[in-house]
Amino acid sequence: MQVPKVVEEMKVLSDRVLLKRLGGEDETGGGIAIPETSVERRSDRAVVVKAGPGLREEGDLIPTTVEEGDEVILPKYAGTELDIGGGTYIIVREPDIVARVLEEA
Repeated sequence: MQVPKVVEEMKVLSDRVLLKRLGGEDETGGGIAIPETSVERRSDRAVVVKAGPGLREEGDLIPTTVEEGDEVILPKYAGTELDIGGGTYIIVREPDIVARVLEEA
């Protein structure tokens, strides 16, 4: 996935995870644009763009368990939506992530 330079240079802190949501069609198969108010923009799947180092607890670092490129599942309205470099991203705390999608065999 190609990300803007501003996102590449961003440092995600603590147990936060920067995600790019998957899905959310804004055009029909025939090319007709669907108004933003009619589009279900929230998807429950996203891809990890960046992950923070982890959470410090009693001086010990507990590393995040997701990595760049992982596909994850999260609640529809979790996190904070950000418009960065012409794209829309979402930042969540790692505990908000419900599951990591494993590669199919």
